[in-house]
Amino acid sequence: MMKIICTKENLHKGLFVASKSVDQKGSLPILSTVLLEAKNGLVKLSSTNLETGIVCFFGGIIKEEGRFAVPAKIFSDYIANLPTEKVEILGKNDLLTISSGSFKAEIKTLPSDEFPLMPKVKSEAVFSLSGAVFKKVLAKIIFAATPDDSRPEISGVCLDVKGDEIKGVATDGYRLAEGILETTQKAS
Repeated sequence: MMKIICTKENLHKGLFVASKSVDQKGSLPILSTVLLEAKNGLVKLSSTNLETGIVCFFGGIIKEEGRFAVPAKIFSDYIANLPTEKVEILGKNDLLTISSGSFKAEIKTLPSDEFPLMPKVKSEAVFSLSGAVFKKVLAKIIFAATPDDSRPEISGVCLDVKGDEIKGVATDGYRLAEGILETTQKAS
């Protein structure tokens, strides 16, 4: 059993982010879900396609802790169309009941113990930057990153952070872009 009360805005933003790594191809049904967990005063949303994984947290009122693997598209679409701000989620057995104002829906869930374990991230290379600084670095290099999924090794960007210098590099196999940004904000 699980019972959560949260804002539509927080839940919608979390689902938007977490849905980025949901498997759209449908090779395994559990990979098309978002793992919704309520624990220690936080709501955690996890998703993976077995190549990439995303975990995001937001605050909520946790009346009862629990975890459910919810079909991502159905869950996200329903939350996006809710008109009211407060959302109550009740999970029982294999059913998730979502209430908001006069709206109510039930979504059948998959067994949460089938959801793949997310690898632990080693904290040896953790840093924090403001969104504005991060956006400036990406703006200088993102045009050269390939949008082609057939070559995932070059579809991202490489960031090197040392002191007050942030270096970003991206390539699509033909172009190479490098952007260096000096900032007063030290990476921590």
